[in-house]
Amino acid sequence: MVRSTFTTFVALLIACCHTAISEASETGAQQSHNHQGTVTVSFDPDQPANTFSPYRAFGAGVDGHEQGEINRIYQPANLRAMRSAGFKPLSYRLRTELGVEAWHWNPRGQWSDAQHQQGYWTSDSSARQPIQTCYGYRLPRRGSTTDQANNDGYSRLDDGDRTTFWKSNPYLDQHFTGEDDRRHPQWVLIDLGKAQPVNAAKIAWALPYATEYFFEYGIGKLAGPEAAYLRGERAQMWRAFPQGATHQANGGDVLTHLSDAPIAVRFVRITMIGSSGRTRATCSRASTAMKPGRAT
Repeated sequence: MVRSTFTTFVALLIACCHTAISEASETGAQQSHNHQGTVTVSFDPDQPANTFSPYRAFGAGVDGHEQGEINRIYQPANLRAMRSAGFKPLSYRLRTELGVEAWHWNPRGQWSDAQHQQGYWTSDSSARQPIQTCYGYRLPRRGSTTDQANNDGYSRLDDGDRTTFWKSNPYLDQHFTGEDDRRHPQWVLIDLGKAQPVNAAKIAWALPYATEYFFEYGIGKLAGPEAAYLRGERAQMWRAFPQGATHQANGGDVLTHLSDAPIAVRFVRITMIGSSGRTRATCSRASTAMKPGRAT
């Protein structure tokens, strides 16, 4: 029934557009007979309409490569061919960011926890010798299963490992935005692979944790990762679980009964609109578990 209705709508839309175009064409033809004139175009090479610098307007980019490929690519003959193009600016594309990894452009630098050689790494601002290899490091926190780099990673949200975690975007916190967290809700999306009966979910919160959040499930064939955003037309593709809202939460392992009877869903979204605002340097994570028809 839905497919038939959709097809009918498209047919009507095409018919309406065709009618409008036909009428517009006839009207335009009549007007062209009624209004005739001469258009004069002047060209003066001594008076350019605008100018630009090719050194700034045109450039080249360097993409990410595997270790060892740099020496094979940047051979003298290849470099001469590259320079012959005349491009001046050169930019680098960071595949580490696309692959949800930390980028260490310079192997020389220091750790925030120097004693244990861990924490946040800060590369030195200069290099003693040419750098031919930059390093990307996988992190214990990651939300996306897919990425735009090698696409060989996985989400830490549901990997079953309590030492890894998903972390929300800290720069959307009111500490940085100066606005209420409700204006910048954050969300996670779970793809169960196919429609599964779900009536409960369990979240293992750490610090900070969400104090107010709710569960939704996707409806229609277009619901999914591409429709995960909270605003716009696709926001209507999500429906709240009958008992999926949580207020004034206190963190910890929380079991939420989403509905009295299981609902067949594939995509589940958790939207967070309030934070505890407390954290520890060693713990800031959340993990979820969801099984068909029951919580685990």
